[in-house]
Amino acid sequence: MTEMKDAPTALANFLSCIERDTQVLADFQALCDCGGRLAGSCGEEQAIQVLISTLSRIGRGKLEIKRNKHVLWETDEFSLTHIESGTELAATPLLGTAPTPADGIVREIVDVGLGRPKDFDRLRHLLPGRIALVRHEYPFMSDHVHRNTKSDMAEKAGACGFLIAFQESGVGPISGSSSGKASEGIPSFGISAEAAALLAQSETGFASVRMLCLGRSVERNLPTVILTLAGESEEMVVVSAHIDGHPLGESAIDNASGLAGIVALARAVASDDIRLRRTVRFCAFSAEEWDLGGSIRWLDSLSQRELDNIVLNINLDAIAGDPVLTALTSDFEILPAFLTEAANYADKDLQIFEPTKSNSDHVNFAERGIPAFRLLAGFERPSSALRFLLTGKDRRDLVTAKELNDAATIAGAVLFRAANASREEMAKLKARRRGD
Repeated sequence: MTEMKDAPTALANFLSCIERDTQVLADFQALCDCGGRLAGSCGEEQAIQVLISTLSRIGRGKLEIKRNKHVLWETDEFSLTHIESGTELAATPLLGTAPTPADGIVREIVDVGLGRPKDFDRLRHLLPGRIALVRHEYPFMSDHVHRNTKSDMAEKAGACGFLIAFQESGVGPISGSSSGKASEGIPSFGISAEAAALLAQSETGFASVRMLCLGRSVERNLPTVILTLAGESEEMVVVSAHIDGHPLGESAIDNASGLAGIVALARAVASDDIRLRRTVRFCAFSAEEWDLGGSIRWLDSLSQRELDNIVLNINLDAIAGDPVLTALTSDFEILPAFLTEAANYADKDLQIFEPTKSNSDHVNFAERGIPAFRLLAGFERPSSALRFLLTGKDRRDLVTAKELNDAATIAGAVLFRAANASREEMAKLKARRRGD
């Protein structure tokens, strides 16, 4: 197999397989039919069966499911009640939240605003024994402060509970993981903008709520769905996406879009006239929304030789919902130029963000020295449809077939190049960017 620059016809044929794929939207919708796909739920199991059925129809490669034990937190009962009015507020427990006592807790609310370090510093003296209220930020900004960072600051300041509010009205509560793991930390809920407005501190003093969250830690055998399409070498490119989502909406952008993308790429690689130098392994992980746990456990199961054979991880996570695509390149120095050149071959624009963002499964590959990037829509575009991630509005109507095809085409161009480049070129990608 010649390198990509010497094989424009082969590349054109490969990209044509992706661009002519009329099934990608139907695959995406079938996954959305499974609902939010919370890890360990019936919806996730339904999605696994959809993936197995779809990948089986490709008719090539080795398809397998590997399961690993994960400790999750299942909520049996929860509520958030405004004491002064008796109103039950729109809320949802964050994944892995700590429970309350059996009769709940009644506490005052301290509105910490956006919940950045300076906000906590200013109000630290008010937080001991109270519940901290902060606002959700658009997660795909270079200066974004993650909710778990805010929750950690609240707990360290002595808060006994944590609320994070979506900032737009008419959307409902925000979901997400908590900073704890299966009941550690402090009780944590996502709430709606309307609930936050009612609870915000006023001149008359602090609002009070009764916060109730009862549940238990459970052990689940969660899946990794793997399709391996053998090439001429044991070296491999790993294309990944996560199966699991959240209890609200359809987890359409995050991450039915990425799953549809890997299926489209698998069909292209398996086409009769496509030959690649390296093996391509497609992995769909669970527990990404909890602690990136599925990819951690899968990587931990590999031998050092198998890890050394992975030349690149292409991680597809929230690849639709906005036409602008960005590669988060995890501080690998030469990777941005490699990706940009591949996107240019596909006649597509691709933005680059170089600093490591630990916001998806690619970071677990990067931590093991494997060149890795996350392909993401809507980075630095807070008005995009991706602002509805983790809410009940993350549904299929936010995504177009063109967005899915464009993302798959860019990922396909990178895949083709990585699967056919020389060993010397791929080895160079392991160089890390020097700190600023």
